[in-house]
Amino acid sequence: RHQAMVKDDLMYIVGGSGINRYGDVFTFHFGTSVWRKITCSGTDLSDGRYAHSAVLRDGYIYLYGGNDTVRHDDLQQLDLETKIWSRVAVHGSCPPGRDFHAAVLRKDSMVIFGGSNGMRRHNDVFEFHIEAKIPPCTLGSDLEAILEQAQVDESFQWSCDLFLAAEDSDWVNGVFCHQHVLMVRCPLLHRLVQERTQALSALAASDSAGTQ
Repeated sequence: RHQAMVKDDLMYIVGGSGINRYGDVFTFHFGTSVWRKITCSGTDLSDGRYAHSAVLRDGYIYLYGGNDTVRHDDLQQLDLETKIWSRVAVHGSCPPGRDFHAAVLRKDSMVIFGGSNGMRRHNDVFEFHIEAKIPPCTLGSDLEAILEQAQVDESFQWSCDLFLAAEDSDWVNGVFCHQHVLMVRCPLLHRLVQERTQALSALAASDSAGTQ
């Protein structure tokens, strides 16, 4: 059993068995109906590989497991530009060696299901993250927490450079915030604050000049 994957106008065929076991790679171009064998180097698959799984992502084919008289638990990668096979270094619990399983590409992961170890059939699912997962950005929630804490805790108010309060208030019931956040969240209010700040600065300069 071989594996077939399609990208654009090309179908890739990897491995399989018939009279012999095969570890080769072929392409079929749909536009020209031409078969071509890709000459690969790197990891030796000359013993062939069948009943494996494979997915195609960007410029790489990822091949997991399969059989060449031994049921493998390795993950191989073929660089379609350099035509070089290499073994992928993996972390975590590797699926036990198997053949006749299935694999699909889900976003940045290769997900495999089922298969057989020769003694029993598997009913498990494993996911290999081809690219490391990037933790979600918490900058917004972190900044929100700091600003909320600044309203009640003086030790957090150093992170703020602005205190907003109504003109007719007692300057106690206001809000601590930061000009940069205000500029992004409410440009109109930021402009009003800037105009007010500049007017107060000009008034202070005028008073200072008048006292000299």
